[in-house]
Amino acid sequence: MHELPGAEGLETLGERVGAVRKLSSLGQRGIEYLIIDLSDEDKWVRIAAADVLSEAGDLRALPYLARMVTDPDRDVRFAAVASLGKLGDPGGCQALAVAAHDKSWFIRIAAEEAILAIRRAGKASAGRNDAGEGGPPLSVAM
Repeated sequence: MHELPGAEGLETLGERVGAVRKLSSLGQRGIEYLIIDLSDEDKWVRIAAADVLSEAGDLRALPYLARMVTDPDRDVRFAAVASLGKLGDPGGCQALAVAAHDKSWFIRIAAEEAILAIRRAGKASAGRNDAGEGGPPLSVAM
């Protein structure tokens, strides 16, 4: 794990995962550290980082999360799928389509549900005007 100010001496898994969860409070710098944590050797750090990044809604994490859907560890793949679904960006659908063919049935189901939710959200937002209501955009007469 990278060295953060004040993170020296973190030895237990709980301490390390707790430190990952606190990174979002560092703003831009924290997001960069979280992206680095997606490659950590400890699967629980990778899982925590994916979760925190999806909660932050930062789309810079999308390509890194997308790579995680092929991680050798099933729990990490599931976390990646869940995080891509939570981000809700259509850019994650290609990786989710790969995960929809995973050997693990629950990852396949999670990927398919995430794709459907992203598609539904895209259709719903396409029919909204600037006021967030359905129907065609309002025109302003001048």
